[in-house]
Amino acid sequence: MVFRLNILERIVLNDLLPAQGGIALISTVRDLRRELSFSKDERTRIDFRKTENTLQWEETADFEKEIEIPDGLLSTVKANLAKLGNDGKLTVEMVTLYDKLIEGIL
Repeated sequence: MVFRLNILERIVLNDLLPAQGGIALISTVRDLRRELSFSKDERTRIDFRKTENTLQWEETADFEKEIEIPDGLLSTVKANLAKLGNDGKLTVEMVTLYDKLIEGIL
């Protein structure tokens, strides 16, 4: 399924992807991480900076990118987000991604 994700949602989704699994899952994760990453042109356009503890970018440069999340991996990410929500562990940064993936609010 294809989603239009902003900069923060791409970063949050990357953090929610599984770090371990079978070869098929990890290959899919690797491919999605490539899609979520920021090209040199994107980093320049948004003035992307990485400090010791944070990622920063020019908020006014925020834009969306169409990202295809394979169905199997989407189910895993949705389950992870739902669990975080049920456990009371969602963060403010996760809310728009939660809305798009769980609630279907595009």
